[in-house]
Amino acid sequence: MLQADALLLAQHAQAADLQARRLEAQAVLATALDAISPGAGAKAAFESPKVAAHGDFAVTAAMQ
Repeated sequence: MLQADALLLAQHAQAADLQARRLEAQAVLATALDAISPGAGAKAAFESPKVAAHGDFAVTAAMQ
């Protein structure tokens, strides 16, 4: 049971780290979009790709 608890804690920490990186990347994206087109940063978003093999994040900024 101790190994299962350790695994769950590691998975939770990894998910929290991924979320923190996502928020950081979204802030950088928003800043870059605002530099190109003022006000565009408010539309900055990361989504989960429809196909998991395509990675952790998808950016739709090109379609805005």
